Amino acid sequence: MEKLWRWVLTQSSIRKRFRSNVSFCWQGFSENLTTIMSKKTLDSPEAVKFLVDSFYKKVQVDSLIGPVFTEVAQVDWEKHLPKMYAFWETIILGNNAYDGHPFRPHLLVNQKHTLTLDHFERWLQLFSETLSENFTGENAEQVRQRATQIALVWNNKLESINNDSFMER
Repeated sequence: MEKLWRWVLTQSSIRKRFRSNVSFCWQGFSENLTTIMSKKTLDSPEAVKFLVDSFYKKVQVDSLIGPVFTEVAQVDWEKHLPKMYAFWETIILGNNAYDGHPFRPHLLVNQKHTLTLDHFERWLQLFSETLSENFTGENAEQVRQRATQIALVWNNKLESINNDSFMER
């Protein structure tokens, strides 16, 4: 009888461990499924606004580029964010919402504080993270590629300007 009781206890603990593992696996699966299901497509002004807001929340607290926005450029977020909504809507949705010269403000900031490859890499890292965390689909990948192009081109332009200024001294 004692052997039988030990066997029952063993079986019981095995069942509990099995249930626990199944529960753990299901929980992980359901969390991944929830994450996948909660990702949006970049196909509306509301989605673009969510992208921009989520991205700039990260920017504001970032130790490398946050101070460039808050201290050097002294960005007025109430004015800046609508411009960014329009800029990215133009790129993503093709609705020509943006009317301006996006490189010019970066040129002005660069005159106060040299923008380097490190700044553009961090900007791109935060932007890409924001896309990966919140969006899915072909538009998201195309936007990631476009952001990479922008970062590379603007970095090259500023690097050229900064090196030319150095050569003139």
